[in-house]
Amino acid sequence: ALFGGSPERFAGAVVAPASRTNRILFSLARHFIPASTARRIHFFGQTEQLRAFFRRRELGLDSAVLPACLGGSATHVLPRTPSGDVDLAAMLREIAGGDGGAGGAGGAGGAG
Repeated sequence: ALFGGSPERFAGAVVAPASRTNRILFSLARHFIPASTARRIHFFGQTEQLRAFFRRRELGLDSAVLPACLGGSATHVLPRTPSGDVDLAAMLREIAGGDGGAGGAGGAGGAG
């Protein structure tokens, strides 16, 4: 078997919005995936179907980690530059674990 002997760590996947092509390709690939894994992959064509799925919490997710648009209570605020653009440098610093307090607003830091 393709997955024989390896530990199962796949909790689930959601594909949304799923086109007809996505569903056809998965129906072909389903024969190569164990049934227990295939049951944890969900396709939704419309956003409302996805919201209803998350409201039922079929994946066992806490509502605190779901965005409000999907029925959760999490709010995601993107850092902005003074001009109103998304501050990618601040996002990368946050992901890296540093707060980068002395970085300044410009933050380009390129070599000359």
